This record gives sequence, structure tokens and C-alpha cells, in this order.
Amino acid sequence: MQEPTQGKSPLDLLPNRGIASGNTAQSAILARKGWIRVYVGSSLSAQVRVSGDGYQVLIDGHSAGSGRGNATVTGRGDNVVVSQGRQNIASGHEVTIVPTLKNGIVGIGEHNYRGRLVAIASGKGISLVNEVMIDDFLKGMLDAEIGGDAPMEALKAQAICARSELIRKLVKPPHRVNGYDFCNSTHCMVYKGISAENTACVQAVNETLGLALIANGNVLDAVFHNVCGGTTAGAEEVWDSDPVEGLVPVLDNGHGRSAPNLSNDRDAASFINSADSSLCCHPSNPTYPNYAKKYFRWEKNMSAEQVARIAGVGSLRDIRVIQRMPSGRVRKLQVTGTRGAKVFEKELPIRNAFDLWSGFFVVDMNSNGVTFRGAGNGHGVGLCQMGARSMAARGAKYTQILKNYFPQASIQRIYKP
Repeated sequence: MQEPTQGKSPLDLLPNRGIASGNTAQSAILARKGWIRVYVGSSLSAQVRVSGDGYQVLIDGHSAGSGRGNATVTGRGDNVVVSQGRQNIASGHEVTIVPTLKNGIVGIGEHNYRGRLVAIASGKGISLVNEVMIDDFLKGMLDAEIGGDAPMEALKAQAICARSELIRKLVKPPHRVNGYDFCNSTHCMVYKGISAENTACVQAVNETLGLALIANGNVLDAVFHNVCGGTTAGAEEVWDSDPVEGLVPVLDNGHGRSAPNLSNDRDAASFINSADSSLCCHPSNPTYPNYAKKYFRWEKNMSAEQVARIAGVGSLRDIRVIQRMPSGRVRKLQVTGTRGAKVFEKELPIRNAFDLWSGFFVVDMNSNGVTFRGAGNGHGVGLCQMGARSMAARGAKYTQILKNYFPQASIQRIYKP
């Protein structure tokens, strides 16, 4: 993957006693000069719209040609050909189209993007990548993640979380092997470019420039999810990781208090059944979007045959949680049938197998089959987006919101424009 090489860095390192010497995450974003790479699509051939006075085509960081108006990028084996009309402008395994205009825009299909457009030969066509400044990326993802109609302080909290997560993950980008850092889906962060920007989202990013969450002297991988259901989860409860300082279970009441221990079925069921209206993510709170109300508490019924078929154990005899983490999330679920037993492990595989909104649930067999009763939507670690919206609607500042969900972290400015 080519690193961005053109132009002076827009970021300067600020002295900060709270950041560890040689902080790798901070160094990564500075080394990139603020640029990140986000996958936005693939095609055999694509029309690229370029605003302004034209564009330069870069190969290995050096100019290989120029043009005006629209360009066409086409995959031909291990190369990408850039052409305009019948004229070929440049060809290479990876080509970058850079608008001549400083704040130029590139467009693909129905979406427009700030920054540059990179086309990478994939053997079966081309991968299309938006090379964009990190804060311009944030402007195009806030609406898709937390909702552009969220209160301003919630938008600011979300911007700081997303910035922190992106910078932390630049140490080892999840899609580096593909030639880019992040994808534009829920696997990384939902991103739709300029079409998803609005005045509030842009303001939230601009008013938090350079701010990130710091824990134990390092930029925190400040992940987020839709609805926690009343208590967040620790990173080690959901993923294959050691405990992460800064990502600890908290009770979603706005005070940053430790979550109750819900590691047994009785306590988990009691918590889910209570549906405490004082919880920040309760759907009775103001500004709560209608689409998310169904996630706070939910129920799913399945026939015994459906469950048995998923597990591949013959006729169903039993289903039970055999390991539940302190936040209430299910770590191991055992399904027993006439042909043996199968244990489903870890939060996401369990959710995917039974199509559940979260791993925070209790399960019962009854005469009609199996009933899952659960709370929340998503992995449950870090920022609860609906809780953040509700806290902001009640008057909380972004600093208070982040202190609630990340009580072990501090907010610090790690770069400036």
C-alpha cells in the first residue's frame, strides 16, 4: 500500500504529559499526515467525477499525467488504466486521482467524497478507495452511525470516539492487506461521504479537532454500539482479548459507575425484566429515534426444529447458557439434542447463529419452542449511542458523556491543524 506523500502535513504534535513517549497510535496518524484510506466500492470500470480545474494522476507518489473533467478507471489484469475519452492518461497497479483544486471533490456513482480517489487492481477489476483526511471522514460518518439529528453534545462524543478508534487501529489497519485501512460498512464504520454530511455533524467534528480518548498513556480504541440495554460490556467479555483499560462494564445511568455482576441467569433475567426507566438508553428518553426503540428490550421465539437445525443435533432436548460474563453477555451457549450437543462460543457467533440483536439475553424452552429475551443492540462495548443521545438531551456535555462510558480514560488533544 502506498503511503500518501504529497503535500505538507496538516498536523503538528503537541507536547502532552498524558501521552506515553513514542505513542504508536499518535505516531501513526502523524506519519500519515492525517490521511486515511477507506474502501468505497469495487468495479470492472468506473467513471470518476472530479470538481474544479482538473486533476493529477499519481503513481508511486509521482505525477504520471493529468486531465480535466471526468476520468475513467478500468481494471486490466494487474493494472488500472486511467483514461479520458479515447486517450489513456496513465497505467499502474495503483493509481491516485488528485483534484487540482485544494478542496476538490471526487465522485463515484451516487456518492461524492472529499480528498482523493485511489484505484487498485484486484485481478478481477478494481478496488475504489477514498484517501481522505481523518476529520473529513468523520464528517461523513456521524450521521450514519449516531444520527445527524442527535443533540450536539452526543455528536461531539461520537466524533471523539470514532477519531480515537480510527487512530488506534492505524497501528494495524484491519484491511491493510487489501491496500486500504478501513471499509465503509459496520465492520469498520459506515461512511457515505459528503452526502451524509450536515451542518451539525461538521460542527461537531470541527469543535473537537484533534481530541481523543487516552487510557494508560495510549490512544484508546474507543468502540461504540447502538444500544447497551442498561449495562456496557468489557472488551474481554466480547472479543478474544485481555482486559483493556478504558473499556470496562458500566451501569448506563449517567454516573460512570461499575456495572452490577450479572454473571448468573437469575440476576441477568431480573435486570432484563426490570427495564429500569432511569437508564440512559431507555426509549422513553427525549430524542430517542423510533427505529431504535425495539432494541432496548426484545424477544425472539424460535421453534425447537429451527434451533436443532441450526445446531445440527437432531431433535432438541435442551438449550442453556453455560457461561455468562459479568456484564450479562453470553459467552457460551449449549444446545443438546438426540444426536449430541453443540456449544456456541463468543458473542458475535452466537448472535449470528440465532439472528439476535445482542449477546445480552436469557433463554428458555417451552411448549412452543425456544424464547430468547434480551436487551440492547450490538456488542455492548464502549459508547452506547442511544444512551449518549439521551444524556445530551438531558443537558450533559460531551465530557460528561464520555466520562460515563469511559471512566478510566481522559480526553486530550493529540494533534492540531
